[in-house]
Amino acid sequence: MRPLKHKSSQVRDAIIAKVKLLQLILDKPKLFINDATIKSALKNQGALAGLSYTFDAEDTTLSTTPISLTTLKSKIFSATDSISFENLDRMRTGALEALTAAEKRSTASPPQTKLRLKESNEFLEKALEIQKENNFHLLQALLFAKSALESLNNVQNEKARDRLIRESTKTIANILSLNSYPFNQLERLTYHMQTQLKVVK
Repeated sequence: MRPLKHKSSQVRDAIIAKVKLLQLILDKPKLFINDATIKSALKNQGALAGLSYTFDAEDTTLSTTPISLTTLKSKIFSATDSISFENLDRMRTGALEALTAAEKRSTASPPQTKLRLKESNEFLEKALEIQKENNFHLLQALLFAKSALESLNNVQNEKARDRLIRESTKTIANILSLNSYPFNQLERLTYHMQTQLKVVK
């Protein structure tokens, strides 16, 4: 199906629905086992952008509508306030891996063969590496936050302090957005950062 032109609100809704779909697949890949439409959409960026799919999430029925890949790339951050296209693409590949692993587990025989043990070990090693990367980004964000707080002590001008708070919050959010889901969810964290930074005034 050829992507249609959308109004701004329709594009935003389409993007948010795609994000929520990826989050649902990452959280509950078993729900999508043997779903050929989903598996095909996760294989490349263009397929995800052009996906038309209806699903239930958080007691709400959502529908992803087709948009162009160019639109998805240019509008993803403004639609979500925290997720870059690179981060969305990591969610896509992670969702595909989670779905593939769930399908393998569902078809594997009960006895733990050497091959299955090897696959489980490889999966755990990869998960550990991802967690190490997440921790590294958290440390980077923490060090930057510490530096920003120290800098605020030397800024007396009110407007300059507000600008520094906004810029620092954005930088911290960008650092943390490199993390894998769900450690890239920054809405509440960003609000908390802004509140805490203003306290030091």
